Amino acid sequence: ERKLLLCWTSKVGCQSLNILFRNLRRRWDKRMHTEKIWWLNAPAKHGLGRADLERILRDPAWHKAVFYRDPLERFVSGFRSKCEGHDAFDGE
Repeated sequence: ERKLLLCWTSKVGCQSLNILFRNLRRRWDKRMHTEKIWWLNAPAKHGLGRADLERILRDPAWHKAVFYRDPLERFVSGFRSKCEGHDAFDGE
C-alpha cells in the first residue's frame, strides 16, 4: 500500500478526489465497495489519531498533498474547519 496523506478544503474538486481515492482503494479495501464518497478515507476510519497524524507529517516516507484555493484566508478557514475540526458555529 502507498503512503499518501491528503488534505483538501471545500471547492477544490474534493468530490472528484474522494471518488478517485475510493475507487483506487477498492482493490484492497472491501469497505470502498459503496456508492458513498464522504469520509471513507478519514484518518479515524484507518485507526489514526492526532499523534499518528503528527508522526506521519514528520515521516519522510509519506507523501503529503494539500489542495486549496486562493486567497490564503480561504485556505486558512477551510484548513481550520476540515483539518483541525473548527467550525464557525463553535466560536473559533
